[in-house]
Amino acid sequence: DLLLQLAERHAITLLLVTHDVDEALYLSDRVLVMGSRPGTITQQLPVGLQAPRDRRDPLLA
Repeated sequence: DLLLQLAERHAITLLLVTHDVDEALYLSDRVLVMGSRPGTITQQLPVGLQAPRDRRDPLLA
């Protein structure tokens, strides 16, 4: 939640690198999937959930 507060307060864009899909869905508006070749984006997926999100939302499980 701290990352979301900082991004909103300072009107900045964040780039988060994670292997945690739940965290990516909670924090992001879109998810980029990286391929095995360094720097290759294989998919760009919109999250499609309204912000702010609740970690207890079954759609995030």
